[in-house]
Formats: sequence, C-alpha cells, structure tokens
Amino acid sequence: MSKKKKESFSKSEIALISKRFADARKQKSRELYKSDSALSYRELAKILDIGSHSTIQKIEKGTQEPSYEVIKAYINEFGGSYNYWLGQDVCKELENQEIQSKICLSEKAIDVLKTYKSKPGIILVKRNKLLALNYIIENMDNSDFLENMRKYLFYDNFTFVFNINNPSSDIVETTKVIDITSNYQNFCSSFKFNASEIPKIYLSKIMENITGMRAEIEKDNNTKENE
Repeated sequence: MSKKKKESFSKSEIALISKRFADARKQKSRELYKSDSALSYRELAKILDIGSHSTIQKIEKGTQEPSYEVIKAYINEFGGSYNYWLGQDVCKELENQEIQSKICLSEKAIDVLKTYKSKPGIILVKRNKLLALNYIIENMDNSDFLENMRKYLFYDNFTFVFNINNPSSDIVETTKVIDITSNYQNFCSSFKFNASEIPKIYLSKIMENITGMRAEIEKDNNTKENE
C-alpha cells in the first residue's frame, strides 16, 4: 500500500472522498442497528480506534483530508485500497478495479455479474438472463436497444422529428429535425408537446427492440437446430 498522497484535491475529489467515508459509516450502522444513521461519529471512532470522533465528522463533511493512519483504520475495517479511500480508484476491491480498468463497468455491475457466473446448480432464470445480456453486448454496435435504453433512463439530450405543419402532433418521421440539448421541458411546452410522454416513447421503442432481438434469437436457434 503506497503512502504517497496528493498535495491537494479538487472539489469533486473531496466530495467523493467524503461520500466514501460517509457511506462506510452507513454500512457499519446498518450492520449494527439496521439503520443508516444510528451509528454516531463517536461510536465509529471507538470501533476504528481513532482518537477523535471529530476527525471522522470533518472528513465526511469535506473540511479535512484523511491522514494515512485514518485511511489505514478504514482499510482494516472496511477493506479497499489506500487509493480507493482517496478517491483515486473507482472500485473498492482490487479484482474489480482491474476489471473496471479494462471494461469500464461499475463495481456494483461487476459484483452482480459475478453472481451470474456459470457454475453447477445455477438456476435457469439466471442462466437465461446471462444469455440475454451476452446477446445484447455482442450485438451492441448493431442494435438500437442500448441507445433507446439510455434515452429512456437519462432523457436529457434528444433529436426530435416534428411535422412542421402540425407541431402539436406526436413525433413523426417527416420534415424538421430539432436538437434539444437543454431545457427540453420549455421547448416541448412551446411546441405544445407533452414532455412527460418522452419516457413512454422510448419505452415503446425498447419493446420494439426486444421483439426484434427475440426474433433474431429464435432465428439463430432454428438455424442451429437445422444444421
């Protein structure tokens, strides 16, 4: 574990560090009391053998940087690396960090995938979910599924196609393309378009994609059976 520490941190780095320390206290609080906020700074300082509970409080509030000794106490209790507690590694677990550096998945996503790994006795539902996930990833560059899913989950940037002669109508594939990069609620209002319909539109597109993917999978299966 390296003792080398950055001379200064940006505001975003300080925010991440304080969040990780605060999340650790919530984790321990859930373990002991089944509540996120029941564990006090004083109690955690005693568990970690840290002299002053105000040190933990200041780190969580972002007004003090953690010392090497404090980080070492957190590593002993909660795991992770020195760099993780300083916000420099994305993942707490070393194995996950190595995976993340190669494929850019979050630590939570990596942990979920680990539970789906092929092994004797794995239930059929999990195996089928894993097959579906593999299909989506393998065909990621040739499918609109993930793009429509992104729009459905994070609908902040859109390209709409309106009928210029009837702007209050539903989205149609006609004459005018308008890019929206911000404040789409006001934009939709000016065109008498209900912004709350946006998720429904992309959800319907996702369902169309799923139907198409299911047909492709069935086609592949039939081809294999006939070989």
